[in-house]
Amino acid sequence: MEELFRDAEDEAFDRFIRDYLTLRTGQIPKINQVYEAFKAYAGATEHSRTDLVNEVYHFAKHWVRLALERESDHEIRAAITDINRLRVDVAYPFLLDVLDDHEQGKINRAQLLSILRLVETYVFRRAICGIPTAALNKIFAGLAREVDEQDYMQSLFAAVLLKESYTRMPTDEEFQTQFMLRDVYNFRSRNYLLDKLENLDRKELVTIEDFTIEHVLPQNPELSPEWQQELGPDWHEVQNRLLHTIGNLTLTGYNPELSDRPFQEKQSMKGGFRDSPLRLNHYLAGLDHWNQEEIERRAQMLAEAALVLWPAPSIPEEVLAKYRRSKASVQAVYTLENHPELKGPVGPLFADLRRRVLNLESGVSEEVRKRYIAYKFAGNFLCVVPLKTELKLYLAATVEELTDPEEITRDVRGVGHWATGDTEVRLGSVEQLDAVLALVRQALDRQVEQGPQETSYSEAAVEELIEQAADPEVEQAARAVVEAAVRNNLYPRPWKRSLMFAPPTNRSRALFTLALREDGRVQLACVPEAFETFFKLDPRDIEQQLGPGGWQTLDITELRSLADRIDEVMADAQTPSDRHERQPWNGRDFYVVLGGRDWEDCQRFGFISAGGGRYYSKPLEQLYQGAHVFAYMPGQGYVGVGQVTEPVRPVTEFQVDVDGQRKPILEAPFSDANLVRDVDDPERCEYLVRVDWLARRSLEEAVWEAGLFANQMTVCKLRDQVTIDFVLERLGLAQAQSPVVADPI
Repeated sequence: MEELFRDAEDEAFDRFIRDYLTLRTGQIPKINQVYEAFKAYAGATEHSRTDLVNEVYHFAKHWVRLALERESDHEIRAAITDINRLRVDVAYPFLLDVLDDHEQGKINRAQLLSILRLVETYVFRRAICGIPTAALNKIFAGLAREVDEQDYMQSLFAAVLLKESYTRMPTDEEFQTQFMLRDVYNFRSRNYLLDKLENLDRKELVTIEDFTIEHVLPQNPELSPEWQQELGPDWHEVQNRLLHTIGNLTLTGYNPELSDRPFQEKQSMKGGFRDSPLRLNHYLAGLDHWNQEEIERRAQMLAEAALVLWPAPSIPEEVLAKYRRSKASVQAVYTLENHPELKGPVGPLFADLRRRVLNLESGVSEEVRKRYIAYKFAGNFLCVVPLKTELKLYLAATVEELTDPEEITRDVRGVGHWATGDTEVRLGSVEQLDAVLALVRQALDRQVEQGPQETSYSEAAVEELIEQAADPEVEQAARAVVEAAVRNNLYPRPWKRSLMFAPPTNRSRALFTLALREDGRVQLACVPEAFETFFKLDPRDIEQQLGPGGWQTLDITELRSLADRIDEVMADAQTPSDRHERQPWNGRDFYVVLGGRDWEDCQRFGFISAGGGRYYSKPLEQLYQGAHVFAYMPGQGYVGVGQVTEPVRPVTEFQVDVDGQRKPILEAPFSDANLVRDVDDPERCEYLVRVDWLARRSLEEAVWEAGLFANQMTVCKLRDQVTIDFVLERLGLAQAQSPVVADPI
C-alpha cells in the first residue's frame, strides 16, 4: 500500500479512503473525518480484518490508475486524463466500481472506454449548460446502484438519460445552443475545450499549451474604424455579445503580432490564419469578412463538432421506455386535479405563484404529490399545501437562514405538518406574493450554492409507501419519522408496506422497521443491539425510548412521538455525521411531559407518572435518584422543577403520606383517573416516580416562551441550556442549581 502512494501528495491516501467508503456505503464522509468514518465502517462490516485490508489494497490499485493516471492502456489512460482535466474526482467512487467490474469480466475493454467517455460527456455538457456542480458527488455516489448487471450498458445509459432537473444530461439541442452562447474565454475548462476541438480526428496531436488564445474580433472596446465598418452600425452590441464566445476564439502563436489588426491583415500576415497549421484556423483562412454572421456560422460548425466529441449515449427508444416505465412505477402519479382546493378561490393565486416559481431557474421542476406540490432543484426547496382560502408554503431553510423583513415566517421544526421544510409561510393574497417570492428565492439560492443536502435515498419510493396509509394522521406522522431518521443520518429503505431504517455504513442492517399494515395497524420493530454495533449506544437506552426487540403495535400518539424519540436516542451516537452537533447533556436535567395527568395530584403527592403501555412508561426508568425533572404540561408550558428521590415503580407499589399516615396511593384521595386505569396489567398500568418539587406553578401561570424546548416524549435528556436557564429564572431557582453530576445509569 505504501508503495502505491509513494509519489502521491500527502492527502492522496485520505482521498482514496473517502472514495472507497463512498463506494461501499453510499455516504460521502468529510475529508477531515475519514479516519473516524473508516473505523466505524471496519467495526460494522462483516469482513474479517484480513479480507478488509485485502479489499482496500485491491481498490487502491484501481484508484491510483485514476488519480495518478497509472494506466498501461494508452486509450484508457487518455480518457482518464480528460476526466482529470475536468477535475471530476467526485466520479472516482463510481469509476472504482466500473474498473473492478472490468477486472471481473462483467464489461469488456470497449465498454470500459465507453463508460469513461460517458462520464466525460456528462460532466462537460453540464458545465457548458451552467448546471450547478454541487450535486455531482451524490449523483456519482449512487450511480453504480442504478446499473443492472444483466443489462449493464443499456441500464447505465438509461439511468443517465432519464435523470431530470439538476441531475440531468443536457440534450443535443440544449448543449449546442449553450455551446454557441457560452463565454468560453472565461470558462474554467477552456484549454481542455480548445484542445479537444483542435485535435479532433488527429493522430499527430497538437500541444495547445504551446499556443495562446486569440480573439479574432479584438477585445479593445475602442474598435478601429475598419472593425466598426466590418461589424456594421451595431458593432458595439455585436462585440459585447459575441466577443468571448467560441465562434470568435481560436489559437495562435502570434498573439502580439495579430493584436487589434483588421481581419484581412490577420489573415494574410506572416503567422496569420492563412499561414497557420492549426485546424481551428482553416475556416478563418478562406473568408472575406468577419462579422456577426460569420462568427455565428463558425460557432454553429464548432457546435456540430462538439456533438461528435461529447455525444449523448445512444439507446433504442423501446429500451429507454422500459426503464422509463420502471422508474415511473415507483411513484404514484398525481396531478393538480387531485387538489380540489385549487378549483376554488386560491386557484388563480396558486397559478401566479406556480408560474413565477418555475421561472426562477431553468432547473426548477414540479412534482405533484398526494398532499402537496413540491418544487425541486437540488431536492425540494418549496412545498405548497393548498387550503380553501390560502396556501401553506414550506421552505427548505430555517427561519435563521432567511431574511424576512415582513416577519411572515414561522419555525415548524418539530411541528407536525404536511410536506417537507423547516419554515412555514402563509400566502392568502396577491399583495403578499412579492414578499413570499423573495423568501422562496432565498431557499432556492441556498440549494444552488450548496447542492443537495439530503441523503441519496429514493424520496419517491418512500413517499409512495407513506401515501398507502389510509389515515391522513398516520401519513403525516410517518413522514415526520422519515424526516427525523434522515436528519440523524439514517437511511430509509422501502419494501412493500414497510420502511426499514439502516445505518449509513451498512444499508442491509435494520436498526428499526416501521410497517403500515393493510388493516390500518402501524407496527414498529426495533433492534437495540444494532444501535450498539453501529453507534455505540446502550441497548437499554434504546429499549427505554423505542422499545424492545420484536414487533409492537403503535397507536397514533405513539407514532407521533417516534420522531422525537429518534432524535433523542441518536443525540449521543458515536459516528461521523453531517448533522448539526447537538448540545451536550449536563448529566442531570430531564424534560418530562405530564400529558393528560392531573397536576394537582402530582404536586400534592410528589410524583410524575406515565402509563397506557410500556412505550410510554419505560422511559421513566432513566430518572435516577438525584436527577432534576423539568415538568411540562402540553398546551400550557413548564409548571415545575423537582428532584427525583426514588426510582420508578408501578402504581400498586407507590405509597404516599395522607394526614400523617403512609398508605398506598390507590387508597388516597386522588383525582386522576389514569392511576386506576389497567391497574392489574403490569404492561399498561400507570408507573410513578417520586419527586421532591423545588418550585411549582399553577397551570394558569405556566412558564413558556416561543423557542423553548418541547416535544411529545414522556422523558428525555434536557440539553437546551436556554430553556434550562429560562425556566429556572422564572421559577426563582436561578441561584439554586446543584452541581453537575455524572449520569449514574
